[in-house]
Amino acid sequence: MKFLKLVTGDLLNANDVKTIVKTVQLHSSHDDGGKRGIKAEIEIQTAVGRCTFIDVFAYAPMKEGKSWSYGTEGGLRAVRRIEDILDTILVLLIDKMNDENEKIIDIDTRFLEDAMQEEVDRG
Repeated sequence: MKFLKLVTGDLLNANDVKTIVKTVQLHSSHDDGGKRGIKAEIEIQTAVGRCTFIDVFAYAPMKEGKSWSYGTEGGLRAVRRIEDILDTILVLLIDKMNDENEKIIDIDTRFLEDAMQEEVDRG
């Protein structure tokens, strides 16, 4: 048996995985001088519902005169870069699910976290 280790620390039987969904969302807030953020998530759909496998959020102060959205150069660049990293994580996840030696599958997200922080800092 193989298990996926979820962000909550719970284990999910890999045989229960129906679909895997990745999302990247940009956020901005204008409170306290403004902040911009990015959220990356990988969710696993099972017969009984969705479980979060990866959930990472990074934020930085909003630069004066800059906007942060899917239509800005910085926002588009950030979404593309983070989606590319999530695609790599998905390939790694599937490889581990197919590896007979893997029993508990956990993916290190430090590289993703660093890349997300770099993108929001850069804006």
